[in-house]
Amino acid sequence: MAEQQKLRLDLQVSPPQKSGENYVFNVAVIALRKTRAVENVHVEILCDGVSQGQIVTDENGGAATDIGVTVNKESCLVLARTIGEEVVIAYKILNFPKKEVKKASGPAKLIVNPRRIENRILFHIKVLDEKNRAVPNVKILIIDTSIQNIPDAQTAENGECAHNTNLMPGEECEIMISVIGYGKIFRRTFYGRNGVANTTTGETEEN
Repeated sequence: MAEQQKLRLDLQVSPPQKSGENYVFNVAVIALRKTRAVENVHVEILCDGVSQGQIVTDENGGAATDIGVTVNKESCLVLARTIGEEVVIAYKILNFPKKEVKKASGPAKLIVNPRRIENRILFHIKVLDEKNRAVPNVKILIIDTSIQNIPDAQTAENGECAHNTNLMPGEECEIMISVIGYGKIFRRTFYGRNGVANTTTGETEEN
């Protein structure tokens, strides 16, 4: 029997349109295995980690919904995540017109340093401003496909926070870390290893 192709999501987000005090935009997804449309895939849509509900793909693999948000930041991370055993994510950063942003931006840099101990991966996260000063009390969105829930995370007074994940041998896990409202993103795929245990420190990534 042929191995089943991995599921993937194509995500499209329309430009935001003003509607009263809010901005409205359309979110559309297509679920595919290689080039074949996949029907009846349940997809949760999130804006900066807040669920906007679920949509279900039709016989053409497509589904769409309109979303309205209040603009109080410079950008919004729109995330599509499949519901079920096969977790797949796709995202777009939606930028709002600068004249509509009601508060000044703070975080300018997201630094993530993953450190691996056997199949446990520890993520040290730090947020800095334009002058490389720590930014406290910033909400951090962490998407970890090895778990169903979205962890609550916020930087401490030193601008830092952490996340840990444990992998099974052969498991594939996608990690996405974002500063909510500011469009700073770290994204990488990790794989559970077989055999001899080891310890490595990953390269620090700045966004």
